[in-house]
Amino acid sequence: MRNIFKFSVVFFLLLSSFSFFAQVPDVLSRAYKASLEASSLSSTIDDKIWAGFRFKEYPIIIFESRERNAIAINFNPPPSNFKQVENSAISYGKIPTSEPLASGLRAFSNRLVAFIDEKNLNSYPSARIIEEAFKLFEAYRGFNDQGSFLPGAYPFLNAENNALARCENLCLLKAISSEPQDVKPLLSSFYSFRTKRESLIPKEIAEVENSRELVDGLASYAAFSSLPDESKKTYLNELMNKLSEYNKGGNNADKRFKDTGFAIIYLFNKLKFDYKGAIEKSPKNSLMAVLKPYIEGVAPKDTSSFINLEEIKSAEAQSANEKAAQIAQTLSAIQKAEGLVLVIKIDDVLKSTEGKLNWSNWFEPEGLTYIEQDKIIFTRYFKLSANTFFSFASSRAVYVEVRKAITAGFAKDEIPFITIDGKGAEFAKDSPPATGPIEIKGAHFEFKVAKAKATWDYTTRTLTVEPIYETGS
Repeated sequence: MRNIFKFSVVFFLLLSSFSFFAQVPDVLSRAYKASLEASSLSSTIDDKIWAGFRFKEYPIIIFESRERNAIAINFNPPPSNFKQVENSAISYGKIPTSEPLASGLRAFSNRLVAFIDEKNLNSYPSARIIEEAFKLFEAYRGFNDQGSFLPGAYPFLNAENNALARCENLCLLKAISSEPQDVKPLLSSFYSFRTKRESLIPKEIAEVENSRELVDGLASYAAFSSLPDESKKTYLNELMNKLSEYNKGGNNADKRFKDTGFAIIYLFNKLKFDYKGAIEKSPKNSLMAVLKPYIEGVAPKDTSSFINLEEIKSAEAQSANEKAAQIAQTLSAIQKAEGLVLVIKIDDVLKSTEGKLNWSNWFEPEGLTYIEQDKIIFTRYFKLSANTFFSFASSRAVYVEVRKAITAGFAKDEIPFITIDGKGAEFAKDSPPATGPIEIKGAHFEFKVAKAKATWDYTTRTLTVEPIYETGS
């Protein structure tokens, strides 16, 4: 009996100890393993990365979007509602619904935290975690982070910008594979192309470019420093492949600065230049502030053997013209559709429902084509809704004037089914405006509004819908 009692007590204690620790779900197992690896590297890489950097001092949240599961690293104590995993530096919990699910640095649990989406850990996961920790270090160290480019602001179709940017990329590529004695002249060539290009673009665009190059480039090099030698070779090959493709026809023109920044830091290391000391003495807003004095008096290398500027300019001009024509064609197919042009005006209803309805939208970022910052063509799924009052969903191309109107075009053989006040709508030459609940269903398209005014223009075959919100709609 006594033995049974002892066994029961031991079993109870075991159960209690297991319940004390959280179990990490399978969806975060990769993140958990990478976090342990990053923590284990800390003692050997911290000062190697930068004097004063301590990985374990910087709190990180890695999350998955579907169930809002997350692990917290380097929190002491853990965030509210998070429970420690067996490793005391890691805890598990769920992100509150009030908290946005987005990567980046922001305040959480009374401190500045780096958020990482688990799906971004596909390659070099532990290094990726170290990269984000270093961005926190940069923030506390006073690095001037200018944020991201405003949506639609980057000049993707500026042929000369793309041509000169490609020349910058080629100079860096050549320098990476060159002997040390040739690197400085190639960096001087890079700087020459950079200054020419920056004279063509708005100052605020150049400032964000330089900021991303410094902040993201340094952070990616910090991550690179933590990799084993074989992984470093793979990483470098991948980077060189990306540099060779950036800006061709505007390809990822706004996303290259992490890699150009990395390349510059890699070359500084190749030349054994004390770039860290130089950066600490600089305004910490651009690598150019460090590069310029370093190459002072160094003549640019003749790049004619590997850069044909006129050929590159011609290719970029042709690509820009083709893309501009394609955009114009898509827009014309919407605004001048032969079957039906549907214009949903949303400016007044957005103003009248502010604070009354919960408007939300969802879209695929890869499906956006900016004409101007507030004029966008959505070529993939786009959804806009407001409670039960308004619902719009489309997988066909639609033209959006931000906070003003949505336009969809339909060919003669794909005119959608339209009901107004529950009755099928037929539009004749002299059809008067109609008011009531409106529902429109067509190929890859659905729209429903509790009440709206519909006006028909027979000449242009345009149906204009103006939602009308009444309290309780």
